[in-house]
Amino acid sequence: MAIISLGLILFSCSNEVDLNQNGIRLSEKFILSDKNVRAKNPYLTQDQNDVPVVSWVEDQDGNTILNYARFDIESNTFGEPNSIELTRGLATHHESMPKMAFKTDGTVYVVYQRKEASASNRFASRLFYSFSKDEKFWSAPRQLHSDTSEGIGRSFFDLSVLPDGEIGAIWLDGKKRSRNGSTLMFSKTKADFTFQKDIEIGQKTCQCCRTDIYVDNNSVINVAFRDIINDSIRDMVHLYSKDNGVTFSEPRRISEDNWIINGCPHTGPSMAFNDEGLHFYWYTEGGGEGVYKTISSDVGASFQKRTMINPHGRHPQVISAADKTILVWDETFKTDSTYIDRIGIKFENEPNEYISSFENNADHPVLTELNEKTFLVVWTESMGRKQWISYKIVSK
Repeated sequence: MAIISLGLILFSCSNEVDLNQNGIRLSEKFILSDKNVRAKNPYLTQDQNDVPVVSWVEDQDGNTILNYARFDIESNTFGEPNSIELTRGLATHHESMPKMAFKTDGTVYVVYQRKEASASNRFASRLFYSFSKDEKFWSAPRQLHSDTSEGIGRSFFDLSVLPDGEIGAIWLDGKKRSRNGSTLMFSKTKADFTFQKDIEIGQKTCQCCRTDIYVDNNSVINVAFRDIINDSIRDMVHLYSKDNGVTFSEPRRISEDNWIINGCPHTGPSMAFNDEGLHFYWYTEGGGEGVYKTISSDVGASFQKRTMINPHGRHPQVISAADKTILVWDETFKTDSTYIDRIGIKFENEPNEYISSFENNADHPVLTELNEKTFLVVWTESMGRKQWISYKIVSK
């Protein structure tokens, strides 16, 4: 990715403080959204110039709508937010929020969910997408999935720019109702800006955990998700494509956790790549509760024995920079009078640290790289019925 000026970022953050003796520094906390409007579900991506773009959902006039903003390196903050009006009334979830992706020519896609509850399925929904070449005029919404049947649940999607420059999408689809679980689908954009007919790449997946699609440095498309194995085990699996999504490998379990749960964990996997190989982080309660890590150095043919990262962490998100991984998560702490969620961060092979306070609840963090030593961490923060989007700049 493009490297943003280090000097502006490291030294323009007011009230910057040392976090510990390991050289981690934090900016002051910034509030991104209007604290008088309930906001949630931040998502980070980058535009065609590698500039960070954050999106989030706000409740406006009784309806939910997608807002987004670009990071301004001159002010070291996010610029004025934009609302995408056609998304008004969307459905959202902290593991399945609306997302944006930018092609190299600047064309931006937004994918979002709308509820369509029916007598047969109160979780029924449809996924829609729209694109814009100038971020002023948006195309009419189209359904992402080729099957348009009613009464089917479709959600927990993810997006990525593929090696050929197109946008790839994966999602969980309930169209095969006889299965115990959902079907993992894949599609990608075409020259006419529409999505091609989707293909099935995974069977019997857990119905309610975030999915992850990630392109590594060798142009391999990697997909990770929570599978249902032997009718009761809900463990993480990985599959890949080396031909830009024409074909995919069979899923392979990344760790034999053997977590037996007949329910919804609501916490998915996250991947990053460096010289060691493909890194996986995930939450499980199989064989010990917590966030774990494994690495595959041979494109998913084998995986190292898992390593415990944090026995209390949830919702891990990881990136790599300067050949190191940087992980964030949320974690619940008991105080004298209540419980508080805080945001944790870990630079590879260094201790776990925390970048949010005990003042308010902070959960579901996302992060991105500004340069090899500076990072943005964004999360949902709340106090009572108020809920907003906060962020800090972390340097190392």
